[in-house]
Amino acid sequence: MKRLRLLLFPFSVLYGSVTFLRNWLFDAGILNSKKPTAPSICVGNLSIGGTGKTPLVDFLISKLMAEKSIVVISRGYGRKSRGFRAVEINDSSENVGDEPLLYKQKYGNEIEVLVAESRVEALTKLAVKSNTVLLFDDAFQHRKIKASLNIITTTFSDPFMEDYLLPAGNLRESKSGLKRADLVVITKCPTSISEEKKFSLINSVQAIHSIPVFFSRIRYKSPIGFGSLKEMKSKKVLLVTGIARPEILENDLKSTFEAIVTFSFSDHHQFDRKDIQAIHRKFDTFASRDFIILTTEKDYVRLRSHVSEWEMESYPWFYLPIEIEIDNEIEFLNKVNQYVRAL
Repeated sequence: MKRLRLLLFPFSVLYGSVTFLRNWLFDAGILNSKKPTAPSICVGNLSIGGTGKTPLVDFLISKLMAEKSIVVISRGYGRKSRGFRAVEINDSSENVGDEPLLYKQKYGNEIEVLVAESRVEALTKLAVKSNTVLLFDDAFQHRKIKASLNIITTTFSDPFMEDYLLPAGNLRESKSGLKRADLVVITKCPTSISEEKKFSLINSVQAIHSIPVFFSRIRYKSPIGFGSLKEMKSKKVLLVTGIARPEILENDLKSTFEAIVTFSFSDHHQFDRKDIQAIHRKFDTFASRDFIILTTEKDYVRLRSHVSEWEMESYPWFYLPIEIEIDNEIEFLNKVNQYVRAL
């Protein structure tokens, strides 16, 4: 790995020069950033891959929607359509992307979800209400938008402070980009963390930029059946994933299930009929039928439409909802509300 990084380092220098110049042009005002008229929160990261942005956006929706009109704006990563689109409950992930569809199906007409490559275009087509809060999903590098509050997520196991620029590492831009952020949330933390480890991570972040650091962990809710079984009694699972770092989920589930067989696809994989058939063939090879098929909530919105009614009656499909817990949640929400109420 070290040798590969050394070989790729010259390309990282080139990539870093390009991103540095782009950021400098925005910082100097040569390229313009648009500040929304409504309070806005951007949840982003400095690294590629799954850093826990989606559960945090979901958390913010659930905490703010009682008092605010929530509009989620996303690029709609992985969709086959282009341009601006308002997400409907009965949309497909192919048209709007899995994360926007997940938000819309979970909260329905209580929130508005928009997808557009250009978030500025989305703003021009949005009728902003007096109590609106805009949530920008994965727009930290979209410098044409200047959000009121920027939250960076990074995982406990692979913090950006220990990473390198693409392609030698996974950083989208230099670590100094953190200076545009207001809060950091370290995600996917283990159940218990020593104060010494917390102190070390906080120091690593604040050595770059002195901003508040919070810790969060995933809490798995009861699996929901959408196949032949509605109640899960089995402790053996065929785990179907199309997410980044599925091994983290697999390790987390080892304490709950006695046997886990993983069937992994690439991150944001758009499932089709051949994939579903391959999954069922794998399930049929088990000598014991005392298994269920378990997938993630994000994968559910991408694969559900490809599972026929007959297959749902024949196979025990479940999906696993998740939510996050944030240490010092009240303090975190107080800081979020300071920005939300500032406009």
